[in-house]
Amino acid sequence: MNLKPLDVRVISGLGSLGEPPNPNGENGGSTETPNNTGRLVWGLISAASAGISGVHGYRRNNSAGWGIAWFILGGLFPVITPTVAFAQGFGKRKGR
Repeated sequence: MNLKPLDVRVISGLGSLGEPPNPNGENGGSTETPNNTGRLVWGLISAASAGISGVHGYRRNNSAGWGIAWFILGGLFPVITPTVAFAQGFGKRKGR
């Protein structure tokens, strides 16, 4: 019995990232390679966005909970969240 390791990308629906798994273990004649540089750049942008957004959320509300929430949102939406943060006046206290 020849069992192949389970590819987690198939279960999570991320099979489009990189080359799709081939049950025969062959390349199948594909010359396409995964775009690792693009993934790296997007990951760095997401990490920077998460950090910037987390700092903004903490400073704006003086709350670690809001800092964590902004951090998560910054990682998930790396373009929108910092834009909102700067539109609110980066790190300025919320007016009451």
